[in-house]
Amino acid sequence: KIIKEDSILIRFKTVSDIQISIPKEQIKKIEKFYSNKTYSNDIKQDPNRARLFFAPTGRSLKYGEGYISVYQLFFPFIAFGLTDYFILAGGISNIPEMDFQIFYLAPKATMLNSKNLSVSSGILYIGSTANTTYSYRIIYCVSSYDFNNASISGGFGYGFSGNEINKKPVIMIGGDVKVSNSIKLISENWFPIDANISLISFGVRFFGEKLA
Repeated sequence: KIIKEDSILIRFKTVSDIQISIPKEQIKKIEKFYSNKTYSNDIKQDPNRARLFFAPTGRSLKYGEGYISVYQLFFPFIAFGLTDYFILAGGISNIPEMDFQIFYLAPKATMLNSKNLSVSSGILYIGSTANTTYSYRIIYCVSSYDFNNASISGGFGYGFSGNEINKKPVIMIGGDVKVSNSIKLISENWFPIDANISLISFGVRFFGEKLA
């Protein structure tokens, strides 16, 4: 915090209550910074920001970033950022005592990645090791808008198998709110256009720097 300034010197106090004076000619630039955190570099970022619970958000991984996740113990999922705008992801189930397993691929490309708004499109491909001719695919588009400590995501997808494609999409609306430095509240909701049932979900994510 700057406590005194004249034409020659600037005197400021650090977060450790140490006062330092610096000649103005040695200062290249001064910017105002507002924060309710004393140490801004201690603010944790959600390492699983590319997803809500299951649905992808509009955000991408950066080049070289990646993660490993597991759903219900039997469905591992691996994702890797090949570029700042393209994610290659997938996995295969490990359900015990089953004659076949399910494999899935989920590439995602980000078309827009600004400071607050991200827009992505991708495909979820699901197949079986027992029948390689059958597969189910979902092509989707999703966008996310980030606020200071919250975000909202929305998108739609079409499912198709073989040459048949669903005529009406499934709508997804979700979001998250950061309530502390390591806790988020998350909601992910699905609305099939041609069905009388919807899926509403709400939960909590605990996270550190690497694990969520």
